[in-house]
Amino acid sequence: MMRQQEQQYERMLAVAERDGLQVVGTGTTKDGRRVYAVPSRTEKNRWHLVTVAFGALHCDCLAATFHRYCCHRAAVRARLEAEAFDAREREAERGFHAAARALAEAEQRQQAERRETAPLARSNAPFSLFK
Repeated sequence: MMRQQEQQYERMLAVAERDGLQVVGTGTTKDGRRVYAVPSRTEKNRWHLVTVAFGALHCDCLAATFHRYCCHRAAVRARLEAEAFDAREREAERGFHAAARALAEAEQRQQAERRETAPLARSNAPFSLFK
């Protein structure tokens, strides 16, 4: 992403955070594109729809009609980045849990092997052939 675009995103994200804009709804279009609803900053009881098409975000607000980066797209991008981060975190956690399970199973196998051989090796019981 170019430096100018990154600056626009950061500026609009600050506006979205200042005004409390968050994604309030999600869905899909008939052709399978993801759609996010974000409240309008200027009009009450109005939501702008931001669609994801071919890796780009498209908004139906006035700023977007003039090809400007809007705070609605910034809010959706922040949400998508957070979801991607959460997915990576969950995947790493699954890996840690799988490794911990494998380690616990290996330890259980070792303990079972020790229990099988231990009574013979550590027996202190008196032994006599005669009674």
